[in-house]
Amino acid sequence: MKSKQILIYLFLVTGIVALQSCANENSVIRKNTYAVDSISPSDENYADLSFLKNILKDKKIVLLGEAGHGDGAAFEAKTRLIKYLHENLHYNVLAFEGATPFDLLYASVVIEKGKTSRAAQLQLAKALYMAWSISREFQAMGAYIGQNIDSLSIEGIDDNFAVTNYAHFFPRFLDWSCHISRDHPEIDYQNFLNQYNLIITENFHLTNNSSFNFDSFIHDIGVLKEIVNKSDISTPKTKDYLSLELDNLNAYVGEIRMGLKASVPYRDKRMAENLSWMIDNYYPNEKVIVWTANVHAAKHLNEAIYKKGDDLYQQLIPLGQLLADKYGEDKVYSIACTSSEGSTNGGKGVEKISIPRTSWDYQFAHDTKDDYAFVDFSQIRKSEYGDKEFESTVLGYKPHRGKWYHIFDGILFIRKMKPSTFN
Repeated sequence: MKSKQILIYLFLVTGIVALQSCANENSVIRKNTYAVDSISPSDENYADLSFLKNILKDKKIVLLGEAGHGDGAAFEAKTRLIKYLHENLHYNVLAFEGATPFDLLYASVVIEKGKTSRAAQLQLAKALYMAWSISREFQAMGAYIGQNIDSLSIEGIDDNFAVTNYAHFFPRFLDWSCHISRDHPEIDYQNFLNQYNLIITENFHLTNNSSFNFDSFIHDIGVLKEIVNKSDISTPKTKDYLSLELDNLNAYVGEIRMGLKASVPYRDKRMAENLSWMIDNYYPNEKVIVWTANVHAAKHLNEAIYKKGDDLYQQLIPLGQLLADKYGEDKVYSIACTSSEGSTNGGKGVEKISIPRTSWDYQFAHDTKDDYAFVDFSQIRKSEYGDKEFESTVLGYKPHRGKWYHIFDGILFIRKMKPSTFN
C-alpha cells in the first residue's frame, strides 16, 4: 500500500514540475511576443511594428518566408513589413526567389521608365514566379515597387529558368546585345536556341530526351560567356548580369542532369551565391530583404527531422544559413510565417489547413488572443528553453520535430491564413 502511495506521489510531483516548466516557457514566449495590429498593405500606421527597430538593429539581411506559395495573407503581411522596413529602417534592396538575375534586371529597367504601379505589376507578372506575381494579394507589392523604384532596387537570385515568362526572352536579348547570330560563327546559335527551349519547357524531364546533349549545351554556354565578356555592351552592369545569367543557366543544366531530388541543395547554394555577388559588387553598404519560402529562409535546418528514414533536412543547407555563414549570424535575421487555421492555395487547389494539437503553432494560437503576432525566437533561444526540441508545422503545415528556436530568428503568426486568389 505504501509503495502505491509513493508512486502516486512521484507521479503528482512529476506532473507539477512539468506544468511549472511549461508555464515558465510560456512566460518566456509571452515576454518575447509582440502584437501586430494589421497585415493589410494599405495600413501605413506602423506603430505596431516599431519593435522591429530594436530587433533588426545592425541586421544587414532580413529573410521573409512563407509556409506555402499559396498563402495569400502571408503575401499581404510581407508587403506591409517590406514597406515598413524600406521607409523606416532603410532596407533598400528587395531580392526574390522565383526570378533570375536577368528577369528582374530587365523588368526594373522597364519599370524605371514608367514608374507607375501598373507598369510594375505588368513587368513583375512576366519576370517573377506567377504564384506570387499574378495573385491579387501581391498586387500591392507590385504597385509599391513601381512607385518606389528609384529608392528600392529589385533583384532576382534564383537559377530556375522554368518559372518566368522572361526566361523565353533571355536568348533573344543576348543576341540583340552581342550580335551573336550575326557576328559569331563559332557557335550555332539556332541549335543553341532549340536546345534552350527544351531546357525551359521540359526541365527535369529532359534526362529522358535523347535529342538533348548536355555536354554540347554546356560547351555552348561557355562560348557565349566568352562572347559576352569580350563584347562592347552598353553598360558594365548589363555585361555583368548577362555573364551571371549564363553562370546560372550552367548551374541549372547541371541540376537537371543530376535529377530533381539530388539537385535540391544546389539551388539554395546558387541563390546564396547570386545574392552574395550582388551585395559584394553592387550593394556593399545597403540592407537587403529577401522574399522567399520558409524552408529557404531557415538556418540550422539540420536540427530538424524531415521524417523517419529520410534525412533531407540534414542534407540541405538553406539560403538563410549560407548567408549567415558569409555575413555573420548576427547580421542575418530569418522570419518565417505560420498559421493555425484557414486555407492555402496548394498545387491541387485550395486546401484547408489542419495542424495537430501537439504542434507549437497550435499551442501558440491557443495561448494568444491576437490574430497577428510576432515572436522573437532569437531571444527565446538565449533562455533555458533555447535548445528545446518540439513539433512545429512552420514548413508547409506538416508536423516536424526540431530545435525550432535555433532554426528561425522570428515567427510572424497569422491566425487564419487565406489562400491566394487570381483573376
